[in-house]
Amino acid sequence: MEKGIRFETPEKEREYLEREVQEKRRQEPEREIRDIIEETLRKHTEYRDVSEPVPPPEEKQKHDLDRDVGYLVRTAFEEGILEAAERARGTHNPYLFKEFYIALVERFLDDLKQRGVIETHE
Repeated sequence: MEKGIRFETPEKEREYLEREVQEKRRQEPEREIRDIIEETLRKHTEYRDVSEPVPPPEEKQKHDLDRDVGYLVRTAFEEGILEAAERARGTHNPYLFKEFYIALVERFLDDLKQRGVIETHE
């Protein structure tokens, strides 16, 4: 993705990502679709995994983390993936960003399956 690109709507952003996923899939049909989606979203959001392990949150924080991740994933589909990634990054919490990224990959995969873009057995 070209740096600084913005999308008119969240739907346009997802259509762009869908095309990227489909193109990579044509180029590498043997790759698992989840890997392609992970790579596409990683590039799109400029996600970098933290190099040092981050300890998981304590139980009370886990509830807050789940709530925050859910909010960010909803934001990704309502306001745009880049917007949600920016909000996650703004927390300066690498564990939150990592959990958001994992949930986003799953949600994007589910969305592609539900819309029939990819086969449900993948």
